[in-house]
Amino acid sequence: MCADECPPYRGCGADRRLLDRYSARLYVTGEGLVDVVGLDVSLRDEAGAVAVGVTGLAAALPSLIADDQLRYNPSDAVDPYCSKVFDLAHW
Repeated sequence: MCADECPPYRGCGADRRLLDRYSARLYVTGEGLVDVVGLDVSLRDEAGAVAVGVTGLAAALPSLIADDQLRYNPSDAVDPYCSKVFDLAHW
């Protein structure tokens, strides 16, 4: 299978996608999730400095999923690689 044809969450070497210079979408699956979900996160702040919150998000993600907190951050984005997208850019 060509790398361009492989969805990012299917183990083809990528589990994220850059959306622009300031944000990326992380593809996540696991216990507590029915299907793969996309999490839009900030990589840089408004001034262009590297955002540090992504590392904190990784630590908090299990409790966000277990407590169903993702539903408070819906996104209108549609992505063929996941069932839902959540906007955690300002998390």
